[in-house]
Amino acid sequence: MTSKPNYEDVLAEPKWLLTGIDNELRSFVFTETNETRVRQLPFLDGRDEIATTRNQVSIPVRQAFEINKTLSMPRTGAIILHTSFCGSTLLANLVQASTNVLVYREPQILVDLATLTAKNNGLDLPYGNSDKLYQFVARQFSKSWSSVPTVIKPSNWANTLLPHHIAANPDCKYVIMTMPEEDFLLANLRGGKPRLNYSLNLLNHYLQAGMACRSDVLEIERGGYSPVGRLLRLLTVLHRAQDNLLERNIPNAARFHLSQIQRSPDKVLEETGYALGLKIDPALAARAIQSVMRRNSKAIQESYDLNSEKVENVRLRREFDAEFRQLEDWSDDSASETA
Repeated sequence: MTSKPNYEDVLAEPKWLLTGIDNELRSFVFTETNETRVRQLPFLDGRDEIATTRNQVSIPVRQAFEINKTLSMPRTGAIILHTSFCGSTLLANLVQASTNVLVYREPQILVDLATLTAKNNGLDLPYGNSDKLYQFVARQFSKSWSSVPTVIKPSNWANTLLPHHIAANPDCKYVIMTMPEEDFLLANLRGGKPRLNYSLNLLNHYLQAGMACRSDVLEIERGGYSPVGRLLRLLTVLHRAQDNLLERNIPNAARFHLSQIQRSPDKVLEETGYALGLKIDPALAARAIQSVMRRNSKAIQESYDLNSEKVENVRLRREFDAEFRQLEDWSDDSASETA
């Protein structure tokens, strides 16, 4: 029978991953894992099993804050932010394989915290000082085995936390992955119902957080558009809301598109390393480009076929040509009204 770890060890040791907030008990939930699992999983949001044992520990939030004062831990220094479906997991995988860093990809705790913050309309959450909360959560992802540097790649759902994170952690460095608007629309159509459902839920999340324009959505809902026309307009509102949030809060961050990685992965890696203060190893980067670029970033056991994706994009663009042309006119009208 193993003894229960003390709270100080849980907060300081990387094997204890912060995986959730118990809102009723006002406590943080930690799950025991290991370095191999964290490095291999493309997402730390529960899609794949994170735990390596049955051990979980809950620590009351206020008690965690007090203990955190006594711990010597680095601040989180580097974050990869992104809009939806733009290749950010590929960039995160390349960065981790090209350096000695550990990348925390899409921790569920940040999604939970973004949802709670949005539901609370941006007011203080019921955990004491909000800055302490956002700072504590970010610092938990500075933990690593062998004290290597860490990078966080939050879910795009957690982008609504960005103003709070910047206020609580002003020294972070950022890189942004995004994509052109039409590429975003095609990526959604290509992904079918699961991806479209996610995007519409994300739009609702942005509306709840006050970071998308509700009147634009109401105008679309009442506009009498075809089902696909309505969908493309709602997705356009979502893409612009995501892009505007990032541009407004970190206007000078380095920005990349998936097409840039596909054309010049070595150059993107070099510029990402410079922007995030990381040392990219040229030999590791060359091997990473050869191996990582050939695999599906979200399911590494599967290969990635860029040509098939391009063919599908052409097919979808042709199938919905009328809707895309109408969307262009609508976008021009919207831009004129905004101006």
